[in-house]
Amino acid sequence: MTTPASMYCIDTSAVIDWHERFYPPESFPSLIPLVDELIAAGRLLMSEEVALELQAKAAAAGAWCEVRKEQLIMP
Repeated sequence: MTTPASMYCIDTSAVIDWHERFYPPESFPSLIPLVDELIAAGRLLMSEEVALELQAKAAAAGAWCEVRKEQLIMP
């Protein structure tokens, strides 16, 4: 029996903490491709409200989200 792959739904604070507070991408460059793999596989999602909050509150996190919004934002 195989275990189904985990799904993740992230909120505003998770992305801001990652990009702007604790784990900036320039300090952890290998993390971005791993997160992008989750997004491409449809395993990492966020709501449209989270995307709007990121664009309003956090420049780096908002830019990261904008580039990936077609795959990242839940319909």
